[in-house]
Amino acid sequence: RWLYWIYEDLGASARLVRSSELDGIEGEGAELIASLCSAVRADVYISGVGGKHYLDLGRMASFGVEVRYQENHPRTYAQLFGEFEGNLSILDLLLNEGPYAAEIVRESVRLEQPA
Repeated sequence: RWLYWIYEDLGASARLVRSSELDGIEGEGAELIASLCSAVRADVYISGVGGKHYLDLGRMASFGVEVRYQENHPRTYAQLFGEFEGNLSILDLLLNEGPYAAEIVRESVRLEQPA
């Protein structure tokens, strides 16, 4: 339920699907990710920068999926105690900034395409 509350509060519009609802999912690691993307007809997969170390871009492309890496550059926002502490939970942002949280997320995230 928390996930749906967060999703709604941020104004997200993509359809949420549980992997257990999908048929024909196979593989492990990057192949599993590619299989999941294919099952929901996704043509772009957004990964954290850590994905550069394990994602097989060729395998993802064979499923018709482009990979983009998300870098988070947290914008300072009001927190209840002490100095700003970045990279905390989305709950911290939502509880401290409420209706402004989605705007702060949009300003904090940069997408890069692999070379």
